[in-house]
Amino acid sequence: MKILSSSRKGGFTLIELIVVIAIIAILTGIIITNLVGSKAKSRDAKRGSDLSQISLALEEYFDRCDQYPANITNLAQSGGCPSGVTLGTFITAIPNDPSSGNSYGYSVTGSPPTDYILYTTFEATNSVVGQSAANPSWFSSFTCISGLHYCVRPV
Repeated sequence: MKILSSSRKGGFTLIELIVVIAIIAILTGIIITNLVGSKAKSRDAKRGSDLSQISLALEEYFDRCDQYPANITNLAQSGGCPSGVTLGTFITAIPNDPSSGNSYGYSVTGSPPTDYILYTTFEATNSVVGQSAANPSWFSSFTCISGLHYCVRPV
C-alpha cells in the first residue's frame, strides 16, 4: 500500500497574506477617516461648552458687581467690585481653545463695561453654529453669523 504525501505543508501562501494585509489597510483607512471628523466635532463641542461656562461666570460676576470684567485673562482683577470679588470667585480657570491652546476672543464696551461678546471659530458645521449671537453694533473685529464663527453675548 502506497501512502500519498502532499508536497504542500500547512501554511498560507504569499497571495493570501497580501490579500489579508490589503483588507486590513483598507479598513484602517476608513476608520481613521471617520475619526478625524469625530475629533473635530469633539473639539467644537468643547468650544461651545467652554464659552457657556465663561458666559455663566461673567453673568454671575455682573450680578454681583453691576459690570463685566475688563478682561478675562486676569482672574484676580476686581475692577469696581466689592472687596474680594473677582472673576476667579466664579470660575477657577478660563479654558483655552482645545486645538490651538489660545484663549477665546473677549471684548467689552462701556465704562464700566456693560456688554460683552465671547467668540471663537468652529472646525465643522453643526447645529450650534446656527445659534450664534449676532454682532453688536459696537463690535466689528469678528463676523459672528458667518461660516463657522460662533459668538456668545448676554441675553
